[in-house]
Amino acid sequence: METRLLEYVVAVAQEGGFTRAAQRCHAAQSTVSAGIRALESELGVVLFERDTRRVVLTPTGAAVVPLARELLDQLGRLRDAASDDGVLRGTLRVGTLTNVVPGMRLSTVLGRFQSRHPGVDLQLSPSPTGSAGLARDLADGRIDLAFLGGAPMPHAELEAERLGRSVFVAILPLGHPLAEREIVPLAELVRLPFIDSPQGFGNRTALDSAIGARGLARRTTIEIGDVAQMPLFVAAGLGVAVMPRSLVPSGVAGVDLHPIDTLIEWELLVATRRRPSAAAKALRAAIAGEFAAESPVQSPVE
Repeated sequence: METRLLEYVVAVAQEGGFTRAAQRCHAAQSTVSAGIRALESELGVVLFERDTRRVVLTPTGAAVVPLARELLDQLGRLRDAASDDGVLRGTLRVGTLTNVVPGMRLSTVLGRFQSRHPGVDLQLSPSPTGSAGLARDLADGRIDLAFLGGAPMPHAELEAERLGRSVFVAILPLGHPLAEREIVPLAELVRLPFIDSPQGFGNRTALDSAIGARGLARRTTIEIGDVAQMPLFVAAGLGVAVMPRSLVPSGVAGVDLHPIDTLIEWELLVATRRRPSAAAKALRAAIAGEFAAESPVQSPVE
C-alpha cells in the first residue's frame, strides 16, 4: 500500500472534496481520484459516497480515516527517528486565532524558524471558528500546531504550553453611567446589550461560563470574529463588552476600561497533538521561548 494513497484519503476526508484535496496534496484532481479508487480496490471497500455535489465518507471510510491518519503520523515520527543529521523536514501546518497572537510578532518567530530549518515547509492559516475549530482541526490532523485561547484543554489527545494569561475587563463607551464605578458589577453589565465573539472563541467560552456560574444571563446583540474590533463597536454606542485585557488594542478612542467584580481569566496556549513531529515540537518550543521573552500578558487595567 502506497503512503501517498493514505494521504489522498485523509485529505479528501478533511477537505470534503477532491478539488481542495488535490490542491493540498499538490496533485492533479484526476490523480487523487484514481488513487482513491485504487485504494478502494485494494481494500475491497468503498470509502466515499460520491455525487455531483458532495463527497461523503461511508461508515467504512469513517473507520479507516483515523487509522490512516495515525499511520501517517507514525511514519512521520519514524522518519524523524531515522534521520541522524539533525535536519528537520516535512510540512508543518500552523493554525492561528483570527487576530493572530497578542504581544508577539508571529511573522518574526516563523521567519527565524524557517531560516534555521529550511527543510520545513511552513503553512499558516487563521481559523474563522476560533479556538474550538482550531482544536478540532488539530485533533483531527488537519493542522500540526495551533494557538488556542481559553482553558481547559478541549481535547484529551492534545498537549499544550501556556504562553500567558489575561484578566477580563469591562469595555464601556465614554460617559457611560457604569464608568463612574471604580469596579463594575457583572450583574449590572449583563443587563446591557453585549458585543462579543461568536460561539467557539475561547474568550466567549470563558465569559459565558463565568456568567452562567453566577446564575446570570445576557443578550449578545453583535458578534464579531475579529476580537480587536469589539472596542470600536463599543465606542460607536452599540453595546458593551467584557474581554481579556491583552486583546484590547492600545489607543482605542471613545471607550473606558474598568475592572469587573468577578475574576475571569483567559489563557493563551500553543498546542500540538500528544505525539508531535519533531518539527512541530521544535516550533512549539520556539514560540514558548519567544513569548516568555516578550511577556505580552497585560494587567487588568493600565
